[in-house]
Order: sequence, then C-alpha cells, then structure tokens
Amino acid sequence: MATQVLNDIQVQTGANAWSPPSSVTDHLGCALPQDRDFFVVPPREIGEVVRAYTSLKREVEPKSPQVRLAIVAVSAGAGIGAGLGLDFLTGIHTPVWAIVIALPAALIAWGVTGFKHSCNFVGTEGVAEFTCKGGRENLKQKKVFCFKDAWAVSTSMTRHFTSGVYTGTTFGFTGNFHYPLPADPRYPPDRHRTQLSVGFAVPGASTGRARGHFGLS
Repeated sequence: MATQVLNDIQVQTGANAWSPPSSVTDHLGCALPQDRDFFVVPPREIGEVVRAYTSLKREVEPKSPQVRLAIVAVSAGAGIGAGLGLDFLTGIHTPVWAIVIALPAALIAWGVTGFKHSCNFVGTEGVAEFTCKGGRENLKQKKVFCFKDAWAVSTSMTRHFTSGVYTGTTFGFTGNFHYPLPADPRYPPDRHRTQLSVGFAVPGASTGRARGHFGLS
C-alpha cells in the first residue's frame, strides 16, 4: 500500500486497504456488503469508525486508455450505424443523424468506463471522505472534519415524494468550525472559519442502500 500526504493528513491507500470490523455498518445501520473495497484506511483523527460506505467493489479494476478508446470507438461506430439507419428510414439524407447519435454515445462510453470512486467514514470523533480517480492509490479529494473543532451545528431533513409516493429522505448536517489557517494580522481570528456540509440520502425502497457525502466550503 502507498502512503499519501494530503493537507498534513497521512492515509494509506490500495486494494482492500481497510477491512471493516463486524461492528461497523452502512449509514442505514445495515451490514456492509462483503464485496466492497475500502481503498483508504480511515484517518485516526476521526476516532473509532462506526459507519462507512464505499462505491468500489473488490473485483473492479481501472481500464487502460487503450481499452477505453476501443469501447468508445465501438460505441461511436454503433451510433453512426444507427444514424445511417435513420437516414434510410426517414429519407432525410443528412450527416446530422450520425453525429447526434454517435457523439453522445462516445461521450457516455468514455464516462462510464472511467474509474472514479469514493468512500467515507463516520467515527466517534469526526468524519472523512476520500475520492480516487484512475486508480485506488490516486486520491483526488480528501475531506476530514473533527467534531472537536465545531462551534455550531445545524440539521435538516427533507422527505421526498414523487406523484404522492414516498421515495426517500435526505438528511443534512452543517457544522461550522475554526480552520487552522496561518496567522494573518489582516484578519481577526473569527474569520478563520470554514463550513462542513454532510448529506445522507436514505432511499425509500428496502433494497436501496444509504449513501453519504461531505462538502467543505
């Protein structure tokens, strides 16, 4: 496993970098699936982990650029073929058919074949979220929030309905805390603050899984 330093926080990354104890559940309180890959070891700053989530499965590996380009080419070719079929069926001879189908198909293929995943942890002393892109050890985003730094916390709950049918609930938690910025005489200490937004979406269907996200601003 590799060690990465992000904002003075050291974390270990790699395939199956962390195996959750049996006491750790997802954000709904359900047992974690056995096929999930936590590619980051939770930072000790957040204390003992009690809830966790990862979008990555153990068997998933990043595709090489060559493989991705091949899939994009096949998708674009299928789009061109569909465009030519519409050209024949409608009798409107124009390359627009092929372009409007092939281009979105190629873009979608490039997007879905990419490798980008996130995992997050809720501990007794804080929360953390990590996002990797292109590989498990290539962390692109790291967010850590320690509860001891908060000076104000607010919560919200939104129940969602579609055509009168309950579809889920979104919980929001916003914490304001002092951020350790370098001393600057131009700004008073109370200006050295930032805000953490934590959101959890709980699906209405019993088969759905809770997901969480964190946002620092």
